Amino acid sequence: IWGGDQLLRRTLETNFGVTADAYVEVNFERLVKVIDAIGGVEVEVSEAERQQVNSILRFYNTKIGDAENDQLLQQNGLVQLTGKQALCYSRIRKIDGDFQRTGRQRKVLEAAFHKVTQLSMAEITMLILQNMDAVQTDLTIADAVDLIPLALRCKNATFETLAIPVEGSYSSVTVDGMA
Repeated sequence: IWGGDQLLRRTLETNFGVTADAYVEVNFERLVKVIDAIGGVEVEVSEAERQQVNSILRFYNTKIGDAENDQLLQQNGLVQLTGKQALCYSRIRKIDGDFQRTGRQRKVLEAAFHKVTQLSMAEITMLILQNMDAVQTDLTIADAVDLIPLALRCKNATFETLAIPVEGSYSSVTVDGMA
């Protein structure tokens, strides 16, 4: 919207010396379908997060026309989240803040990545074909399929992430009622 993928690429290159070969933009609501297609994702959920998932899920269920209590999360700890539960988990911000919310989003994406690497090449190909319309990307279907062998070799990959601004490197202020 404000420069899209081209501005993001320039920003990454200018500020961090990182060149992006391609981009994939995912709508988190569409991620519900993808996570359900892979059988859910396993994520560690605190009791406070479980309560927030259920609060957000009740609202979301009402919004999409499902029964209000559909798929409420019954326990905390290491749990298998459905697509709707993962979406609601990714939206939690009330119990802490935006850094933690984006951290939860990264946990869901990492868990989904690891789940996909457990699928066969044929299953991943079908997943791509059925969901390519759910993303905006400069990759073609052929490009995406060509990446499958690489993904399968990355089953034990670990992720390092960085949130900008780095925690502790800024201070929050309110100016004219705005954060």
